[in-house]
Amino acid sequence: MRIELPTHDGLLAFRLAGAERSLSVGDTIEIGPGLVVTYDGSMVFRSVGIPEVVMFMLGIPANVVATVAANQIWTWLQTRAAQKPLKVIVEGQEVPFEEEAVKRLLVERMEADNDNKV
Repeated sequence: MRIELPTHDGLLAFRLAGAERSLSVGDTIEIGPGLVVTYDGSMVFRSVGIPEVVMFMLGIPANVVATVAANQIWTWLQTRAAQKPLKVIVEGQEVPFEEEAVKRLLVERMEADNDNKV
């Protein structure tokens, strides 16, 4: 599942990854039991005021309960972001960076992905 975070914080990718000096596409971070996040790059724009977009791929095993995974993902995002992202985009659907909205979107996407696998 792809997650994108538009932000004006140029260090957000490093903070989320727990990396101090280097971060490469494909680097993985375990954010909870069975939950792995892979750094998928950042889009940086040279125009003033246009936010950078930090991208991660979330690996969520089918046996992980969607609400538990959503709580762990929210905790990871919220505790590591010094400056909150402008919004959260999951598989093309966007919501403001607010706890209930983000968790609801994550649960909906995980449940939809599980329904498609059956």
